[in-house]
Amino acid sequence: MTAAATPAHVVIDGFLGAARAGELMQFALEHESEFHQSRFYTAEREARVDTSVRDSSHLLELGPLRAAFAASVDAILARLTHELDVGLSQETKKEIEMVRYGDGGFFKRHADAPPRPDGHDSVRALTLVYYFHALPKRFDGGELRLFSPDGFADIAPVYDRLVAFASAAFHEVRPTRCASAFADGRFSINCWVRQAREGQSPSPSCRGGREATVSKHEGELQKAALTVSSSFETAAAPPPQDEETLPDSSPGPAQLSFWSAWNMRSAK
Repeated sequence: MTAAATPAHVVIDGFLGAARAGELMQFALEHESEFHQSRFYTAEREARVDTSVRDSSHLLELGPLRAAFAASVDAILARLTHELDVGLSQETKKEIEMVRYGDGGFFKRHADAPPRPDGHDSVRALTLVYYFHALPKRFDGGELRLFSPDGFADIAPVYDRLVAFASAAFHEVRPTRCASAFADGRFSINCWVRQAREGQSPSPSCRGGREATVSKHEGELQKAALTVSSSFETAAAPPPQDEETLPDSSPGPAQLSFWSAWNMRSAK
């Protein structure tokens, strides 16, 4: 693929550090029974579980991890929006979930930001995916494929890697290959930064976190309205929208930072 055809995205390797990625994996293992089959919304706003379109499981209740991850995102948000030329209002909020892809797991081509009103007071503007897994790595495949009008780019789900792109971009998760054990799968945290629709104001997101160094993926970053049609969509069946109604990431007054707790345990 030529640089001109490279879909706009930013890759950050070493986003949280290996130790914190390991903590996330431990959290996933401790909450295995709470993962449920992922769903998606159709153009008619019908929530659907259909493993011929999306085959993965997710965890929505992340406890203090939610606010801690949101704070880490806040620390780099301005740099991401600059790199991707995505304008955000001053008030944003976030959706965050943990996702596991097992053997054969995939998600066909879709977009995260429906262009139509969807009942929310805000709309997804920026999508971030953070990768982690058991060590040593026990799966193959699972690449993130980002589409542009001129082609696509495949991004490997590398340990402790964050990928960011505009939520309007069409993308898919390529099939994952692994053994059947829960720990063998491909894990990620999906985070969507939402901004208010015109004339509306969403609840504020949490602030703070640590700084991270943003490295631009090879190729020219460009702002593009991605309109590639899906391989499975038809006029009667538009592509699915990954549009869940998730809890906001704003922390409660007594909520302990997940990373602070990690630091306390590491110091012992």
